[in-house]
Amino acid sequence: MQTVETVQTVDWYKAHNTERHSMLTKCHNNPGQLGATPNCINASRADASSVWASRGGAIKVAPLTAADLKQHK
Repeated sequence: MQTVETVQTVDWYKAHNTERHSMLTKCHNNPGQLGATPNCINASRADASSVWASRGGAIKVAPLTAADLKQHK
């Protein structure tokens, strides 16, 4: 009998670093069996999102106004 693993969301993995890294280790150690499972996919997406955000990818930039454009002429 197989045990059923609870599927966690991307947001859950973003908020739970230890569990995300643990799941990613399991996924990398057995990619053939686990790589396409929902938890591996969600943990991977959460990790990619966290890395992207830590590199400044999530910075909110205010839109340019006409005055801003005139300043740079």
